Amino acid sequence: MFSRAEVYITFVVALGAAALAQGIYISEMHDPARFLCYLALAIPASCLKVRLPGITGTMSVLFLFLLVGVIELGLLETLIIGIVCSLVQCFWNAKVRPPAVQILFNIANISIATFAADLAYRLPIFDIFQMQTAVRLAVAASIFFLANTLSVAIVIALTEKRSIRHVWGECYCWSFPYYLVGAAFVGLFSLANRTLDWQAWLLILPVVYVIYRSYNLYLDRLEYERRQAEGQARHAEEVASLNARTEAALASAISANAKLDAVLQASPLALLALDQQGVITTWNASAERIFGWRPD
Repeated sequence: MFSRAEVYITFVVALGAAALAQGIYISEMHDPARFLCYLALAIPASCLKVRLPGITGTMSVLFLFLLVGVIELGLLETLIIGIVCSLVQCFWNAKVRPPAVQILFNIANISIATFAADLAYRLPIFDIFQMQTAVRLAVAASIFFLANTLSVAIVIALTEKRSIRHVWGECYCWSFPYYLVGAAFVGLFSLANRTLDWQAWLLILPVVYVIYRSYNLYLDRLEYERRQAEGQARHAEEVASLNARTEAALASAISANAKLDAVLQASPLALLALDQQGVITTWNASAERIFGWRPD
């Protein structure tokens, strides 16, 4: 009996294989030198990974080069860049060797997202309404974001038995503006490319690093805030626990005092209580009978 996570992973792998097969069928390499240059730039960029809060997973700035590939290269070349960089990500600086199923899922997921982004960028409706590259890139980046992050969020939620909406909203939703900013930079470099030729894409490396650093700074702040919230929650729990223990001790003392008073009142001996100055402050019923004292 297969679990839902295993069924979903199988579906994603099959869909990714279909996307790759379609890319091989409809596309071919036109400029190997340009392709190899972009691949050489994308590989180190894929190693710039940030660890996501709350889950076992990472994120990189690889999407920038895949958007570049959508504009400048064919679908097959862009898919190859995505697959090679996914393999690099799986093994680069990995504490534990990833299982084969995780590698296959990552490759299939990036293939699906890349295919979907390429398809969105080349939608016929853009030609009909003569929409510019900026609009195409914004749509392609949004589709890539949804296809890539939602698929990962689903498999994490199924594996860890958590809410899909919660995982996606907490761990990935915040990164959508970065995808749009990345798409804007890709559009700017695309304009520069018309003047400086495709080697202008070498200038995108500083942008890649800036986005990577902003990822890190934002996630570090989230982690700091999470730890602060956890510390405040622990402090509140400790205060509540101390308050509960104090109330319990006070109730126990009141109960013990009431029992002691009942014992004293029932004693046949005359018992007196004196303060520090030797003044009698209270006595029991036997003392009242023997000495003839009255409460008033």
